Amino acid sequence: MLALADGLDRARYASCFVVASEGRFADALRQRGLSVTVIDLRRLVSPRALVALTRHLRRERPDLVHTAGARASFYGRLAARLAGIPVISSVHTRIADYDASAWRRALYLALDRASARLAARIVATSHVVAADLRARPRGPSATVVTIPNCPDPRDLAATRPRMLVREELGAGEADALIGVIARLTAQKGVADFLDAASRLVSRPGWCAVIVGDGPERLELEARAGRLGIAERCRFVGTRTDLGNLLAAIDLLVVPSRSEGLPYLVLEAMLAGTPLVATAVGGIPEVIADGVRGVLVPPREPDRLAAAMAAALDNPVRSRAFADAAQRYAADALPLDEMLRAVEGVYAAVLRGVAK
Repeated sequence: MLALADGLDRARYASCFVVASEGRFADALRQRGLSVTVIDLRRLVSPRALVALTRHLRRERPDLVHTAGARASFYGRLAARLAGIPVISSVHTRIADYDASAWRRALYLALDRASARLAARIVATSHVVAADLRARPRGPSATVVTIPNCPDPRDLAATRPRMLVREELGAGEADALIGVIARLTAQKGVADFLDAASRLVSRPGWCAVIVGDGPERLELEARAGRLGIAERCRFVGTRTDLGNLLAAIDLLVVPSRSEGLPYLVLEAMLAGTPLVATAVGGIPEVIADGVRGVLVPPREPDRLAAAMAAALDNPVRSRAFADAAQRYAADALPLDEMLRAVEGVYAAVLRGVAK
């Protein structure tokens, strides 16, 4: 959404945003001089939130509403229909892959099915997500289009010396630094990474950094201790300098148990950071195994450990994979192409309204 805020043709489109709460996203939008309204959509079902959002849309009268996320899409589709405004929705992840309890996933799916027919278009960020939408019983009547996310290269520029960042992360000059950057939830598979790293405990010359926070952090730190790798694995919490991190890390591991198409994989490709990832969701759509990185099955720490060891043993091959991934990202996933594709969806919906 920040990429759209920055990159849409401002001679044709003026953007204003509704967010569910204050935070870094709202701050980033305001820094860009964009209008931001906070309406608390954090409750799964809230008639008050729906009324507030509908009133806001009726007052502002936008030509088009664009929603992102299951909860925002449920509220946004209903409010837009009540306000008489066309709506499109971006879908990044299959609801079956949400990191939530079974009953919450079932409720999300029911609400999404009930409201999806109100959308004029649905934009899936990977072919896997698009296929899931089309395969649903009583699936969306809207046209489903696939537009992959494309990172902005400017967001990935390193701003500090690599060695200084590595020292902050606990890596010495000769160490191979393995990185995991993720929300610390079960879906992201960080426990599987720690189990895999424990298989390498007798191997010298490596350390790991886990960047991110979440409800499983204390348990994951305890797990690292039980596995005897606490001194090798440093938990550093949330950081916002992704470009510095990707430049400092020698190998990025994405051990997710389920995904749509994570932005992090695309960002690492564009930054030229070697990758080992699980073959879930849309990741195999961009990472060709043995060409642009290494893919392993999810929830298999032995396979993950073997892939990590092979990457550390052969840094020349890892660098060749990373270079190939960087070329692919630059050629096949240009930011401008994503922006123009989204603008094309906007224009098609608005033409339909005009008719």
